[in-house]
Amino acid sequence: MKYYFIINYNIYIYIMVKDLNWDSWIKHPYATDEQSLKLGKVISDFFKKLKINTRKMTMLEIGAGHGIFTLILHKLFKSVLATEPNLKLFNALKKIKINNIKVMQASAEELNIQQKVDMI
Repeated sequence: MKYYFIINYNIYIYIMVKDLNWDSWIKHPYATDEQSLKLGKVISDFFKKLKINTRKMTMLEIGAGHGIFTLILHKLFKSVLATEPNLKLFNALKKIKINNIKVMQASAEELNIQQKVDMI
């Protein structure tokens, strides 16, 4: 089964998932440094081409899991608000201690934030 995360209207990152048990998602490994650099460059080049300065923007990441993409996005954006509804994944996500990442346990339907975000 294929699922995708939308980074922006034109960038899709496809991930193969064998089941819908999100508790098992925590088994998915974080990207290696090499993979992070490559994906970060692809995303960065895309925004540069569109003349979008993400360094001044706040990104809202809905369904962040345990932070696989959060660790890439935080290098591209001024700040990242990463949300995750699953308790196991959220507990792993909140272990990420990086100054420009804030985490919140909430689903998209429950999300109630007061801060302005520039991109979802």
